Amino acid sequence: MNTQTAGSNEMVASVVTRHEVVRKVLLFCGILSSLFYVISNDVIAATRIPGYSRISDPISELSATYSPARPTLVPLIILYEFLLIAFGIGVWQSAQEKRLLRVTSAFIIAFGVLGLASFPFPMTQRNLSDTMHIITMGILTPLLIFLTIGFGASPLGKWFLLYSILTLIVFAIGGVFVGMETAKVAAGEPVYWYGLAERILFGAWLLWIAVLSAMLLRSYPEQNKM
Repeated sequence: MNTQTAGSNEMVASVVTRHEVVRKVLLFCGILSSLFYVISNDVIAATRIPGYSRISDPISELSATYSPARPTLVPLIILYEFLLIAFGIGVWQSAQEKRLLRVTSAFIIAFGVLGLASFPFPMTQRNLSDTMHIITMGILTPLLIFLTIGFGASPLGKWFLLYSILTLIVFAIGGVFVGMETAKVAAGEPVYWYGLAERILFGAWLLWIAVLSAMLLRSYPEQNKM
């Protein structure tokens, strides 16, 4: 009997260990996804377009239909979206009974799915005629980012709450700059800071994902259930 009990306990411990390893691998996908996005866009794709400026040119131009970098970038960004979805699953597994963290994981997964769904609607020309591209990347994407950070701010303690609030402030500043540059595009005026504004906005999101990943990898805090 004792031998059977010991064997059963070992099997349970083995299953728990494998589950924990899978959870940590999925969580590490958060850090990996942010690094992968930056490398894919600003290191690989940006160097394939002669004269492309990371300061003035929009990020979407890298994957536009007329971009020579599109054939290289699209598979990389698809991989990024899958990494983000995997991270969202890891966040769900880490949530335990924290409802806000489960909602956060759902938004992260939705963000990755939206990214995959937006590939049929790339930028086709540098103006405001790409309606579906504007809806997916200009409206739905910022909304999902805002909701994800908003719901994910409080479950992991005061430090992360403060950091999330600061991230939302930076995100708002980046959004204002992008709006100003978009208005210039609509008016047919030249833009000088579009790329920088987008990188401030999206960079805050990428960093927040990486920090969330690191927080959950380090340890899952036993705090009040929310």
